[in-house]
Amino acid sequence: MQQLIPQHMQGRIFSLTSTISMLLMPLGTIVFGFLFDHLSALPIFAITGILLIIFTTSVVLTLSRQKLLNQPKNSSQPQLPQGISD
Repeated sequence: MQQLIPQHMQGRIFSLTSTISMLLMPLGTIVFGFLFDHLSALPIFAITGILLIIFTTSVVLTLSRQKLLNQPKNSSQPQLPQGISD
């Protein structure tokens, strides 16, 4: 994210993502508290894991289709000193 977001906007963006994460924590506590009160842990973890894999895969596929995972044109790759290779 740091390579995609302009430097003068990074503070605002990172504080926004942090705020959204903190606002969603009580919701997760309520939802999973209810689920753990009424179901056993194994199905909850299994279903949550499967949903997380599906969500992550769909986000990565969407980003790759839109070519948002490519290196931005305005960023520069760090140059290694001569004699040092990858």
